Amino acid sequence: MTETTDIEVTTAQAFEAVRHELSLLHNAVANLTAARERIPDHTAALDGIDRSLGNVRARLAAIEQAPAVS
Repeated sequence: MTETTDIEVTTAQAFEAVRHELSLLHNAVANLTAARERIPDHTAALDGIDRSLGNVRARLAAIEQAPAVS
């Protein structure tokens, strides 16, 4: 009977360990989802920066073509 009790305790401990690991995994996924929802959308700002850099590139190209620079 001691053998059966030891196996049952070991099995119970194993299931408890699995339950604990699944709980940790569940909380980690939930926190990642919540963190993703808090990330601000920078699309508009990045589009503005891209337009500004395009203008700078165009101005530099015009300066490079100026006779004074040649």
